[in-house]
Amino acid sequence: MIVGSAEPAAGGVALRFEPCRNAAASAYRFTIDPADVIRILVAADAAQEVVWAIVHSHVASPAVPSATDLDMARWWPSALWLLASLDPAEADPRTRAPSLRAWRIVDGVAAEVVLDPVSAALEPGRADPQPGRADPAPASALRRPR
Repeated sequence: MIVGSAEPAAGGVALRFEPCRNAAASAYRFTIDPADVIRILVAADAAQEVVWAIVHSHVASPAVPSATDLDMARWWPSALWLLASLDPAEADPRTRAPSLRAWRIVDGVAAEVVLDPVSAALEPGRADPQPGRADPAPASALRRPR
């Protein structure tokens, strides 16, 4: 999961990645371990943060929401879904990096959201990020595909 300052649609920014265990213990299905969900939600709530994105990989299919993803999204209606495809046929042809795509899923309907690369350099007037934490991506880093 990625925890953020507010919901993506409200202009929130990604703050940090929180690793979760796959309770399904499968390379082909995933269920976020309930203990991890509770741990992350309690900490995020205490810090006045939210679940900003759900992150997982598809080992042999495109980085497109599956029927399982569409069903599970009802539990996280405000979060983005960041999907990575580990299928070599989906890799970037130049770098061979896995395909990474972002989706907004509402009422079982997925709409792709394009993630623009964000410079790690600080903009004038911005405070330094906390040591050991990634610099959050601005809301402008997200846009719908054309």
